[in-house]
Amino acid sequence: GGGSDLGGGGGAGSYISTSPYFTAGTQAVTVGSGGAGGPATDSDGSDGTSSSIGSFFTNGGGGGGNAHGGTATPGHNGGSGGGSAGSATISETGGLALLSGGYAGGGNTASTQGPAGAGGGIASVGGAGAGIYGGAGGSSASISITGTALEYGGGGGGSSHVPAGGVVGAGGGAGAGAGGTTGAGVSASIANRGSGGGGGANAFAGGNGSSGVVIVRTITSN
Repeated sequence: GGGSDLGGGGGAGSYISTSPYFTAGTQAVTVGSGGAGGPATDSDGSDGTSSSIGSFFTNGGGGGGNAHGGTATPGHNGGSGGGSAGSATISETGGLALLSGGYAGGGNTASTQGPAGAGGGIASVGGAGAGIYGGAGGSSASISITGTALEYGGGGGGSSHVPAGGVVGAGGGAGAGAGGTTGAGVSASIANRGSGGGGGANAFAGGNGSSGVVIVRTITSN
């Protein structure tokens, strides 16, 4: 989820495509939940939870950092990293991607408008917050395992202080949320795409990330 108070964007989950073979029977499947946006009281965004089938799993996205009372926090590590909070005086780093199926979040360079970094996506790193601009979310990827090409795993956009001339970052695709202009960060809009929420505007909450997905294709033989 996105961070609050000039918050960083939430990272996408990670993506793994593999071809394990399970014997006939029952396999435990867990669909991870999207991370919650940080409430508007000095809070980072929450990390998403992992999705899994059997022993195969992917990490949820890292939460975005928050800025409150002159502080700024870095983005969280995750499947894709969260973006750092924005600040007029403090520069921080984005979170790292924990697996090869995601990218790091963007950091921030201190500036009057407090531009925040964006969450990483499954196809590219999250944009850095610099100058007047909050970072743009890392890109989603088109995946057609279901037989229909769909976008998955966009990073949430970073916030910036719009009343002072800032420009918020856009979400990175697959329904990922943009940074909040003069309110809460935008929540990811499409369920089961593993995308991040946007960072909240000054004194506002971050947006929620979307849930993950586990897609299983079966084969049969005579």
